[in-house]
Amino acid sequence: MQRGLFVWLTVLGLSIFHPALADLRKGFEAYKRGDYAAAVTELKPPAEAGDREAQYLLGLVYGLGSKVVPRNPEQAVLWFRRAADQGESAAQDALGQAYANGQGVKKSAAEAVKWFRLSAAQGDPAGEFSLGFAYLRGDGVAADAKEAVAWLQKSAAQDFPSAEVMLGEIYLAGKVVQADEKLALQWFHKAANHGEPFAEASLGLMYAAGRGARHDKVQAYKWLTLALHELPRGKFRDAVTKAHDTVAGKLTSAQHERAEQQIAKFEPAPVGGKHGGVRGRTAPLNEPEPAGPIGTGSGFVVSAKGHIVTNDHVVAKCGQMRVRHLGADSMAAKVVVRDSANDLAVIQIAQAPAAIAVLRSGTEIRPGDGVVAIGFPLAGLLAEDANVTTGGVSALAGLRNDQRYLQISAPVQPGNSGGPLLDFGGNVVGVVSAKLNAGAVAKAIGDIPQNINFAIKISLVRQFLDANHIAYRTGAFGTRIEAADVGERAKTFTALVECWK
Repeated sequence: MQRGLFVWLTVLGLSIFHPALADLRKGFEAYKRGDYAAAVTELKPPAEAGDREAQYLLGLVYGLGSKVVPRNPEQAVLWFRRAADQGESAAQDALGQAYANGQGVKKSAAEAVKWFRLSAAQGDPAGEFSLGFAYLRGDGVAADAKEAVAWLQKSAAQDFPSAEVMLGEIYLAGKVVQADEKLALQWFHKAANHGEPFAEASLGLMYAAGRGARHDKVQAYKWLTLALHELPRGKFRDAVTKAHDTVAGKLTSAQHERAEQQIAKFEPAPVGGKHGGVRGRTAPLNEPEPAGPIGTGSGFVVSAKGHIVTNDHVVAKCGQMRVRHLGADSMAAKVVVRDSANDLAVIQIAQAPAAIAVLRSGTEIRPGDGVVAIGFPLAGLLAEDANVTTGGVSALAGLRNDQRYLQISAPVQPGNSGGPLLDFGGNVVGVVSAKLNAGAVAKAIGDIPQNINFAIKISLVRQFLDANHIAYRTGAFGTRIEAADVGERAKTFTALVECWK
């Protein structure tokens, strides 16, 4: 793998006197400690002067983002491309990942593979891993298990944790190669020693089950504990937590003490790859995205500046957000303002929206009036397109006479939260927010309640937007149109909101 002059000077511990190289060194140190504002300040001069190392690092800063320097996939791609065009192997892999995931550029598996090949040809372990993963999945290239394993092994030979984890999973599953639990355990060990949390978890689960090695409660507890320090929320973490607690309950005092001592002494080994000494994921564009978001909801566009109204509980635990079904495959979004007390939030996309919702004004909606709910319930399970359901307004108050809500009979499911509730003129009259817990009520009263759901009144939404100086459109109820026409119109401004860790 080609390395810039800066890297070799850093490795040798030599002083750097050239001003541009000094900026690069300062920028790299700022990047490592997470000070992205300082990193941008130091890296821009050498990057604009054509230094490919600085261009790549600047791409990483924008690819990851922070509160001070917002994540900007388009800027990341710009700098990755400049570095990649100069032959920077790590930037070529990062640019390939951008194409593979549709981040900052139109998604293209074929274009992704092109850049992966260029990176892998230089012996970059990230590029080798990405190319192997493409062969494994058949993305942009015909699926080929032999080629996949060969490229993954080249990457793993350079201590690239993602490749080590993938090889462990391949040999454990036995779907593309003959299953070999001992070999899987070895690969998980290599990745776990680099501090890779999924490998630590897999290793702990294997020791707990006695797979690939003898059952070992101390080793199981050690690796499961280390994994839980960094594993993101989700079903896998829940399973690991359950296994950890089970193992912990079976340890003797001496075993527990021995395991805790091993945990305290654990120090991750250096990671291979460009700037591999920086532990953990270097940028979202450097490796394949996680299997999916940790949660989803719905929202609707209210301004020409890309403001989207949704529920606060949809975005409350998001590290990052993506928005889909607004004319592009996926767009980054940021939180503008939240109101947890009223379960409202506004997020924003950078792109100009194709359509904007109209919020109802004038005559208020009445009990018995028909309504249409639009949203993306149970994303990944139901149809990808927005769901349209119809019903009526049952009451002008929610539980315990809460005047902020409408009670509605339109069916909603998890994932509908934050979506628009519309009248039969196509105006938004509320924000779908909650449904009654039928199971809990059935236990309490001995009967299952039917179609009792709730939406936040549009009057409260308008107050929220006014208080935060966010423009929106209003309109009185006019000509009645069919529910299908309401749905078609609403789909143009209703979004799937994905919450990522």
